[in-house]
Amino acid sequence: MLSFQTVLLAMCSAMVASAAPIPHTRREVPQEHSHEFYLTSVRDSLNLDNPDGIVDPVFGLLGNGAAAEGAGQITNLDCLHAATADRAFTNAKNINDIQGMVNALIFRALERNTLGVGLRSEACTGFNFANPEVAAVQQHQDAAADGAAAENKEITLELARQIASIGGDPLDALDSGTFQPGDVNDNTFRGNSCNELNDADGCIFTQNLLVEDATIEEIDAAVAGIDGGAGNAGAEDGGDDTGAGEEEDTGADNGGDNNGGANNGGAGNGGAAGNLQQFTGNVGGITAPAVTAGGRGFIVENNDQFLNLAAALGRSCDVHKNQCADRANGGQAPGVSVGDCDTQANACRQLIDGAVAGNNGGANNVNNNGANNGGANNSGNTGGANNGGAAVGNLQKFTGNVGGVTAPAVTAGGRGFVVEGSDDFLNVAAAIGRSCDIHKNQCANAANGGRAPGVSVGDCDQQANACRQANGV
Repeated sequence: MLSFQTVLLAMCSAMVASAAPIPHTRREVPQEHSHEFYLTSVRDSLNLDNPDGIVDPVFGLLGNGAAAEGAGQITNLDCLHAATADRAFTNAKNINDIQGMVNALIFRALERNTLGVGLRSEACTGFNFANPEVAAVQQHQDAAADGAAAENKEITLELARQIASIGGDPLDALDSGTFQPGDVNDNTFRGNSCNELNDADGCIFTQNLLVEDATIEEIDAAVAGIDGGAGNAGAEDGGDDTGAGEEEDTGADNGGDNNGGANNGGAGNGGAAGNLQQFTGNVGGITAPAVTAGGRGFIVENNDQFLNLAAALGRSCDVHKNQCADRANGGQAPGVSVGDCDTQANACRQLIDGAVAGNNGGANNVNNNGANNGGANNSGNTGGANNGGAAVGNLQKFTGNVGGVTAPAVTAGGRGFVVEGSDDFLNVAAAIGRSCDIHKNQCANAANGGRAPGVSVGDCDQQANACRQANGV
């Protein structure tokens, strides 16, 4: 495996080399690290078996001149992006890593860099895909290109279909979106993009720059009738034989530490259900908006995270089944057979619909309802989790313990933090910062409007600095 420094040096050399022949072309500012979480996941999958010697997934998102430096044996540079995704998907599939497969599909749908704002990247043609799911997905196009909005929506919907077909959460397809359209006449060529190498989640998420191409309802309609399981297409086979495969593969492969533990500050496990905004200053009689864990997800204990509650509960049931089968096959549960574990797993799954309805008020896609649109984050669509309310604690209602093991807990939290009355963020620092900024603006409005006698805008500025210092952001 090449070191990060080697990859970085190759990237820099490639970009310098590719820039020289076209000095008068308006170049789009790079954004290949905007979805860094998915780059990292695909890198992990690719490195399991990389016969083509692809240097790093990031080269697939660069223009062809720079991509050539990291293409390995891939000679069709228009297809390096697709080839990388196809190999990562194959490797993840070989170890039954459903989320790794999902992440490879999302990577395939990411926008590639082009030579200018509003320019399209070339389609991949003539490549022999090993996986039809990857072949069905195209990359996003620059949002400023003619017809890009409609095209990118269809790309996202097709991505959702393919994700659903392998048992993933189709709402994950929304993460493949790009930025607001840039101005093709902008002399900086930056548009509305970002490119932060050291942002593990991806700056498009942490800076709240992602434009989602479709609504939840449109994705629901697109995947209607597709039966790919509940986020765990291969789990049934794992439990019937040894029961070992599912538990070992799922916890680490989804990057749970990146998106579940570190960014949520542990809040996803129900421990930090209250207000994460620690600042209590109230100049002008106004307090900072609350920041609560919730946002976009549900966490399966010591396992994956999902945007869809039904998928999370299904994974919990499957892991439970595999743990039971492990004990049965290992002689640790006398009198218990794998068949008993199968029967129990069916009973566990039968409770899913009721659990979803009970915690979502009947909304199947509770976790993303409202949260992505910013305006309804506190409306109860996340089962109360955003306000630290009713959905705190274990959402897995099944209590069977054949073989002496219980189903892993499912807790609201997962991938986000909600700022009261505002947006949701994957990164807690970004959420806290937004809370402080809103607080400052509300204070200034009160000062300028004469509603806070004796308070100046300068007082609000000082308080905003104190707010950020109190939270270490």
